This record gives sequence, C-alpha cells and structure tokens, in this order.
Amino acid sequence: MDESEKSSNELVKALQNKRRRSVSLTSGKGQKAPALNPFVNETRCLTPYDFVNGQLVVCGVLLFPLRALSLILLILFSYPFAKIALLGLSRKELQERPLVGWRKMMLLELRTKGHPSYEAPIVVCNHPSIVEHFWLVHVFSPSVVAKDSLAKLPVLGTFLKAFQDSPTSRKDTADTILARAKTHCEAKGVDTWPQVMLFPEGTNSSSRGIISFRLGAFTPGLPIQPVVVRYPFKYHDVSASDPALPTLWLLFRTMCQFYNRMEVQYLPVYYPSDEEKSDPKLFANNVRQVMARALGVPTTEHAYEDVMLQGEAVKKHFPAPMVLLEAGRIHEAFDFVDLSRANLLKYFEKFMEMDADHSGEITYPEFVQVLGLPDTPYTQNLFHLLDVDESGSIDFREFITGLAMLDKSTSEETLRFVFDIFDVNKDGKIYRNQLGSILRTAFPALTEEQIDDLFARVDVKGYGAITYDEFVEFAGKNPEYVRLLLDVRKERQKQEKQQVQAASTPQSKKND
Repeated sequence: MDESEKSSNELVKALQNKRRRSVSLTSGKGQKAPALNPFVNETRCLTPYDFVNGQLVVCGVLLFPLRALSLILLILFSYPFAKIALLGLSRKELQERPLVGWRKMMLLELRTKGHPSYEAPIVVCNHPSIVEHFWLVHVFSPSVVAKDSLAKLPVLGTFLKAFQDSPTSRKDTADTILARAKTHCEAKGVDTWPQVMLFPEGTNSSSRGIISFRLGAFTPGLPIQPVVVRYPFKYHDVSASDPALPTLWLLFRTMCQFYNRMEVQYLPVYYPSDEEKSDPKLFANNVRQVMARALGVPTTEHAYEDVMLQGEAVKKHFPAPMVLLEAGRIHEAFDFVDLSRANLLKYFEKFMEMDADHSGEITYPEFVQVLGLPDTPYTQNLFHLLDVDESGSIDFREFITGLAMLDKSTSEETLRFVFDIFDVNKDGKIYRNQLGSILRTAFPALTEEQIDDLFARVDVKGYGAITYDEFVEFAGKNPEYVRLLLDVRKERQKQEKQQVQAASTPQSKKND
C-alpha cells in the first residue's frame, strides 16, 4: 500500500473514532435536531387573540400611527444633535479621545434608577431584541462595539459615530475592546472614556436560552458588568432572533400591542480570577452561566454560524431547524472542521442537493443518486462512514463533520496518488475511456451516461481530458469520491493478492 494511502486511511480511522465518541453532538440516536432552538420567534404567526379582540385592527389604526410618528420624530430630533456633536471631528479623532464639554451635552447623557455600575470598563448583555440597544445606551452612554460596515449607513452611522463606536471586524474585536477598555480604566476626570458595551452572543437569540459567547469581551481580562434583559409576553414575542420573521412585520406587530414589557437586571460586576484572566473561554463561560441563572434559562452551544445557516435555509425553503449545528459544540469536538461562512454554505448547498425531498436527512437511495453511481459495497461503506450514529440516514451535522473528516484526510500526496491511478499514459491527463475502464472494474453496473456525467463534472473546461488541477478542484468540493477511489484501490490490491496466492498454490502442490 502506498504511504500516502496508508496515512489517509489511518487518519480517517482516528477522526471517525472521534466522531463516534462525540455522537452526543447529534443529540442522541434518532433525535436529529436540538431540543431548544434559540432562533425561533414563538408568535411569528397571527393568533386568534389578534382577531377575536380586534387588536391588530384597533391598534393598527390608533396606536401604530402614533408610535411610528413618535419614532420618526425622535430620530429626526436626535439626528441634528448627533451631527452637531461631530462637527469638525475626523474619524481618527473620534477614536483617539473622548467627547467633552458641549459636544457631550449634545448627546443628552442620562441616568436611570437601578444598580448599573460605571466602574466596570465593559458591559455585556444578552441580545433578544433591538430594543435593549436604546435602553442600555440611555443608561450607560457607552462606546458601542459594532461592525465597521454599520458606520457607513446613512442615519445609523451618524448615531454610532456620535457615541464614539468602536468599528471592528470579527477578527479584531478583542484588540478593539482591549484598547478602549484600558483607556476607560486609566483615564480620569473629564477625559474619561465611556464604558464599552457589546452583545457577546454576536447575534439575536430568544430569551429562552443563552447561546455561546464570542471571546472578544473577555480576552482583556477586565471586570465586566453583566446585564440581562427579558421580554415577558402572553400574546406577542418581540424576539428578533427568527430569520423567517421579516423585521418590518415584527416591528409592526410590536407597535400594535397595547403594551410590551421589558425587564432589565443589572448583575454585580464580575471580577475575573487569575485563571479566568489567562483563559478567556473559561471567563466567558462563567459569566454566561451567571447570566443564564439570573434569567432562569439554559445555556446552549449555538452560535452565529447557526443563525446564518438557518437564514440560508429559510431563503431556500429548507427546514431550518434541521441545519442547526450547535456550532460551539462542533468547534470544541472537531477542531478540524472549518466553519467559515464560505465553507458552511458549500456544505449546505451539497447537503440540499443530496436531500432531494428536503426532509433534513439523506437516505441511502438519495445518496447514491447524487453520487451518480450504482449500489455497491463501496457506496454502502461510504454511507455508513458518514452515518456515524447508524440511524440509516445522514443529518446535517453528520454530513458536515463527515465531509470535513474526509477532506482533512485528503493530502496532496493522496490526491496525486489517486490521479496517477487513472493517468494510465502518464501524460498528466485522464481521458474518458481511462476513467470508464477503471470505474467499471469496481462498478460493473455503471452506465455510459453515468460515466459521461461524472467525466463532465470533473472536466469543467470541456477539453476532453481531466488535468490535475481540475481533479484537485473537484476533490476539494467532493472528498467523498477520493475516499471511494481509495477503497476501490484497496479492494483491487486485495483481489490481486488473492489471485497471486491462488495461482501459486497449485504450482506449490505440483512441486510437492
């Protein structure tokens, strides 16, 4: 056996054992989706209450116009003050020193009752809605950590600049927070920087659970003021976490309620221990547990990647709950899985292609149909390799970790080895007849049409020959074929060895 083939097989075995040990990732045998989905609005649909009580009609006619007008007037009134506060200041100057004097007065800095702490340089809060932004800004007048793209928006960008936001990308969040929080701790008097406020979940989630935290707020190792917000409701959930719920419709429904309740709890400042200062993940999880206990809800390992995938599923009319990964758990259990946006979308598109009936699970017939191969022991073995909980179907979490495992085990040497098997002429190209000849030894029932289809999928340039670069590109998107071909190669070697042994046995007996 070639060394690269041997190395690939050993790596697959090791990673597969890791997947089996972490089978709880799929929430147990036969349970294909997490029990708690923190990205669902519980009243996305109209309820009988809305019609029986005529609430939407009455409030839509009376309250909604008044509230919408009040909101517009508030924005129109506040916007000029924000612009005045920014007069003569460049973006660089806003990041270098705090606003003072008359500029600060233009922001109408307010305080409210309760127990907010202005000593902790960082304020964190759960993020169920869009309303808590306004309240926390009113209470703390903080410097807001926001995506740099938001500062470019016409109206919102002006308000963010006026609050001296910390524009950041997801990569440099921790550095931005550290720099701003340190200046808050070190500065005195009128030059004191405002506290830094952010939502460590990184996205909206319902108040029924707290999802995994990003580590940016906890990397500096500084004291943190946790704040928890809940919106008790009987008829209308104001949570903005559901990608299937249009924002304008949610806003309309919210403004058509007789009243909406919001509860804010300021928790004691959390001072990290030496261990937590050196371990941001531990620090974040401990703060998250404190906040979850205050809300009386569980913590989950869902993350931004989950809501992004659910949003894509909604767009494609795919059952959104079936693509939830609990991305934080995958990060922890499978450090070899690349959960970048591009990679997740690639896996999702491929999963949808295989899941023909959009049930959220890939059955074996669907699997071989998309592979374009007949039913053989090779395709059965590959299916069982991906179906780690042996339920007879492959859910999205099994699929993504399985393909990531195959991708991880496919080295440059392995790709070259497989390519050389088909490159019979050793001219750096694979021709259609070569591909068909070798595949038919493993898949006798393979039709001419299936061979043509497979060849065309790899020969994307249509030159009539597959180059090594085309093969590598195809293998990167479809690592399952590399595994199939390695299994075929292994079986052929086994058969050849048996034939040699069988041929030598009569000769040995004859000599005896």
